[in-house]
Amino acid sequence: MSGEHARLAPSSAEQWGPGRCPASIQMQEKHPGDDDGEAAREGEAAHYAATEPLRGQPVGPIAPNGVPVTQEMLDHARLFHDAADGAQWVEQRLHMPMVHAECYGTPDAVRYDEAARTIEVFDYKYGHGYVDHWHSPQLLLYAIGAMARLAPHLTDWRTWSIRLTIVQPRYYGAEAPVRPCDVSGRVLAEVWLPRFREAAELALKPGTLAKTGPWCRYCSALLHCEAARKMQGAALD
Repeated sequence: MSGEHARLAPSSAEQWGPGRCPASIQMQEKHPGDDDGEAAREGEAAHYAATEPLRGQPVGPIAPNGVPVTQEMLDHARLFHDAADGAQWVEQRLHMPMVHAECYGTPDAVRYDEAARTIEVFDYKYGHGYVDHWHSPQLLLYAIGAMARLAPHLTDWRTWSIRLTIVQPRYYGAEAPVRPCDVSGRVLAEVWLPRFREAAELALKPGTLAKTGPWCRYCSALLHCEAARKMQGAALD
């Protein structure tokens, strides 16, 4: 798992990304939460169990963060390994400088075929709450980073095909635990990249306004947000 955390991290793009809350970055910097809670530590251990086999490494009984690796983690890890088998990049940092210099992150796995011009980005979610795979801001940013490394010129992106896949073994709803979403390189370059640029600029702009939505649920600044208080008051009424 990574140490240094980007200010505009893909993992928090569900909050600051296009159409979401541009004030969330600066507000959470003032009111940080606990990034080392029990659920986060369990998730980190589960990621260890899922990604080490992709590196060709054995999984030990204790994860690097000191959390025991359970049989449940090992059973669920097979689902991720089967989906992302053959990935060339496993937990390798990718940079998105065309979005912003402070935008970079570490996808769980990326598999690509330069001859076929295809990229597949995989993200492993160990929580029970449903994670939407459809144009996931986090995975779209990872795709931008992967394209930046494999095809540095934007004009080349148009001939590539990209698949974004969420693997969530402990979601027990109607949808499958492995959920892909396809996006063309043209759409990534011409639609999503400009949107993320604009969102990044707004997120770091002084005095930008907060916007409420589903992304408020995991915001560490929720109790200090005037927009959220107004929304909660309206809901109570």
